[in-house]
Amino acid sequence: MKAYLRFLLELVCPLAFVFALAFSVTSCSTAKSAPVSSEPKPCALALASQSGNSTLDQEIVRWQQKARSAKKDMANLSLEQLGWKYIEKARATYDPGYFKLAEACAECLSAQNSASMPEALLLRGHALHQMHNFKAAEPIARELVKARGLASDHGLLGDVLME
Repeated sequence: MKAYLRFLLELVCPLAFVFALAFSVTSCSTAKSAPVSSEPKPCALALASQSGNSTLDQEIVRWQQKARSAKKDMANLSLEQLGWKYIEKARATYDPGYFKLAEACAECLSAQNSASMPEALLLRGHALHQMHNFKAAEPIARELVKARGLASDHGLLGDVLME
């Protein structure tokens, strides 16, 4: 009799657990969920506080402080330099998240300026290229070559087309 009860408990308990889990998943999926918050704004993402002890980390913090406190033209320059420091940090640490931060700097630059900024486009194009998003980087590079035609613009276009 004890063996039969033990067998029954070993069979019933896991099945009860599975049914309870299935019920809770079903009830959770049918319940109305809270609205999902949108992604953070590019400027907030780019200027989020960073930490670290390396020289590059200190430069990133310095450019962030300049971008926060400077007037519009200097803030633009500071955001651009911050984006390039993020690209440098991504290459040094092999962390692709820094490319996303560089892209956020470029988006922030574009959002703060009514006219198209070639500097922001070049930064964004390099970030996209480094993240292997070649299809998105190609039109940016072509636009830069058409608008300015600098060596850096042609370099980006050549790199994107080669890939």
